[in-house]
Amino acid sequence: MRYRTMRLPQEEDTVVDYWREIVRRGVAAVGFTCRSFGGETWMVAELVAPQRGMVQRAAQAVLEIDKALALAIGSQAWSLRRALAEHLESGAAADDLAVYQDVLAERLYSEIQDDPAAALARLAAPHEAVTHYGRS
Repeated sequence: MRYRTMRLPQEEDTVVDYWREIVRRGVAAVGFTCRSFGGETWMVAELVAPQRGMVQRAAQAVLEIDKALALAIGSQAWSLRRALAEHLESGAAADDLAVYQDVLAERLYSEIQDDPAAALARLAAPHEAVTHYGRS
């Protein structure tokens, strides 16, 4: 498959992998907070900024990957997610967030690298609003 690349306007010699940049932006669009529900504290991932197009799909795919990692008990990614949650509660989580974002980005990129557009659509599908409003 042919990958698209783009050049940054300020640096003509810099080539950026289009799909890695989409993944990076998608990961950056997801924020993590701790919330209490029924006496328990949970780490919640949510979109922190409105996105459009492929970046929105990448962000939605990151939400799905985070859900999967939350259930991968005992894995290295699960341990990193847990450390992030613990540090979010105490307020000092910048390093843990950066590490977890790298894990999410690599995981997403590995999922989409063979057919990026189709894979993003598949991963983001649970977030696509399907309504039949106005249909009889």
